[in-house]
Amino acid sequence: MLADPQTVTFTSGAKSLAKINQDKYSSEYYLRESLAEYRLRVRHTRTAPSAKNPLGLDRHNVEFTETIFAAGVVPEFSRKSYVVLEAPASQINSVLYLSAADWLSASSYANAAAMNGWQS
Repeated sequence: MLADPQTVTFTSGAKSLAKINQDKYSSEYYLRESLAEYRLRVRHTRTAPSAKNPLGLDRHNVEFTETIFAAGVVPEFSRKSYVVLEAPASQINSVLYLSAADWLSASSYANAAAMNGWQS
């Protein structure tokens, strides 16, 4: 089980998000401040074996959302980032999460900046 609260770094810095919901295979953490709200969602699903995926698939998803409230003429907007790891249960490799994070943060976030510039 993940800790409660969860500390996550958003655009405006590190935030401590309290768990507000948990069901069988998901949880949600939340923090509301005067200028913004922050959410962390963690979800898990499993698909049955099929012709395409004879071992079935486990899917693990973590999603971060930062919503900036409207101020003056600037309307409310949200920013979202998420990571999905999907593989047969017997073949899950947590290092893939680190691979994605490392790639995005390499060279002072050069790859992330390139993606924001529509490079592929």
